[in-house]
Amino acid sequence: MGYFAFLHVLGYRRFKLVNQNLNWLVKLPNPAKEGRFVEHTFGEHSSGPFGEETPGAWKSFDEIIELYVALKRTWTMEPAISNAWYDIHAKLE
Repeated sequence: MGYFAFLHVLGYRRFKLVNQNLNWLVKLPNPAKEGRFVEHTFGEHSSGPFGEETPGAWKSFDEIIELYVALKRTWTMEPAISNAWYDIHAKLE
């Protein structure tokens, strides 16, 4: 939770936790939400899109903490799925 608190202190108000194990399913939007569209397929060990092109809805600080706590609880109860790789995305508002 420390990462989120640190980002919140710096002024970030919207957050996402993006499961990087699912990047191979991500299709980049055409037209692009930022910059120019590029046809790309994300591989097994690649980081996915960033900014507005990340999958999922932006969450408030309270919502992302709730999600993070739920994920940590799941990892503790189901160690077999704890190898997920999540990126934290944050934006100023």
